[in-house]
This record gives sequence, C-alpha cells and structure tokens, in this order.
Amino acid sequence: MNFSENYDAKKTIVSVFIIFFLSLVYLYGVIAIVRVNILFEVFISLLFPIMCIGFKVDQNFLPRVKQLFYIESIYNILVILTLVLVLSGMSSLYIALSWGFVVFFVIQIIGFIVIQKKRKSYLGILQSLMGICLMFIWFFHKENTISTIDNQGRFLMWGEDAPLSIQIVYTLWFLNVIFLESVLLPKLSQAIVQSSSLLLCWCSGEFFHARLLTACHLFMLDGLFGYSKHGWLGSKFCSIPESYYEKFSRLRPLLKIIMFCGVLATFVLSFFYGLDLKGILA
Repeated sequence: MNFSENYDAKKTIVSVFIIFFLSLVYLYGVIAIVRVNILFEVFISLLFPIMCIGFKVDQNFLPRVKQLFYIESIYNILVILTLVLVLSGMSSLYIALSWGFVVFFVIQIIGFIVIQKKRKSYLGILQSLMGICLMFIWFFHKENTISTIDNQGRFLMWGEDAPLSIQIVYTLWFLNVIFLESVLLPKLSQAIVQSSSLLLCWCSGEFFHARLLTACHLFMLDGLFGYSKHGWLGSKFCSIPESYYEKFSRLRPLLKIIMFCGVLATFVLSFFYGLDLKGILA
C-alpha cells in the first residue's frame, strides 16, 4: 500500500465516523421531538418537504432517491392520519388505516423488486419476498391490528413494535440494498446516514416508525444538499478508495450470499420459534 492509498483510507475512516456521529445525534433529536407533539411530526414529515419542493430548493435529488422519498412519504402520511384519529377518538377508520400500512409495504417491496429484477439481483428479490411474507404473517395473525401511541409517545404500528425476526430480516435486507446493490457506491454518505437511522430504530421501541420517519427526512435533506452525489465535499470524502473498492467489488457475490443465508435462516426459524424468536432466546 503506497502513501496515497493509506491517506485515502484514513480520510475515508475519519469522514465516515464524522458523518455517522453527526447524523446519529441529529436523528436522535428528530425521533425525540416528534414524540412531544403531533405538530412536530406534521412539520418534519409534511410541511418541511412541501416547503422545500414548493420553493424548488430540492434540486439535488437523484432520480432514485426522489422516488424513494415519495414512496416512503406514504407511510408518514398514514402515521399522521392515524395519530389524528387516535387523538380525536375517531375509531371508525382505524381498520382502514391498518390496511393502509399493508398496502404501503406491498408498494414499497414491488418497487424494490422491479429495480432488483433490472439489476438481475435474484437473491435480493428472494430477500424482499421473504420480508413481505413475514409482514403478512405478522399482520394476519394479530387479533388487533389497530395502531396506537404508548405513554412515551412512541407510534406502535399495528399495536406493537416489530417482532425480532422482522427487524433482523429488514436489517439484512437493508445492508444488502444499501451496501451491495446501491448505484451510489463508492460514495458512502447515503449508506452511512441511513445506517445511523437503522441503529436508532433498533433502540427506539418503534422500529418502522423511527426508520421510515428518519429515512424519508434524510432523503429530503439529500434533495437539499446532494450529499449522496459523488462530488459532495470532494470525490474522496466519505468514499471508498479506488483500490479498496475493487477488492470490495470482488467480495460482493460472497457477501450477497451471506446476507441471503441470514435472511433465509431467520425466515425459517420464525416458523419454528415464532416471529419474536422467543424459543431461541429463552
């Protein structure tokens, strides 16, 4: 390894740490503030994006990022509608909104499968299908699928936090999509900030709400600042050095197989030990 490669590697490590830490702190604040009052949720999920798009300050959107922003905004709108119903006591529409979340996940997965098919990522397609199957099992095996707010202000889709097996499958699916299939690589900024979102949603007690709230907000910020573009703060900032990226590319097929095996194992175990995998953890 020559001096230039060593310097680039250190620069990548430092920049990744900085971006991860700053996004972790910022997103922690975002999750905390929306628990205080529904108005903060409305501002972050609706008003802020509408203002940005209305004043045309979202010109840095990459096509795929913009598409993801609009799709995942559907979830945040459903959350806001559910919160309004819960706070107003209008229970007649609860079931319709519960089904709304099902429709959202179907739309989201179909979108990913279409992209994965174009890229011939057949293991990725199987991961997406196993993930949506577990979501169906979770929804259809619950007696009460009404979403609620707990005493800490956390939004619990279908009345509870996501089961452990679904969190694991989602995490492995996410790592495959963001680190192995993404067209944004070798630029790591989008992958790093989204990874900080994933870490926080594991600790939040409201897995999908925390994840999709922060993911969508990050996409909007990307539209404002263009941090996922190759040249953001320099082509070498938060980017895999060329020599390392070549080695990483050779490992991709193996890593994809490992991710697939992890999803498959979790998928199978959930049928024997339940979605919460309590039999294993007991």
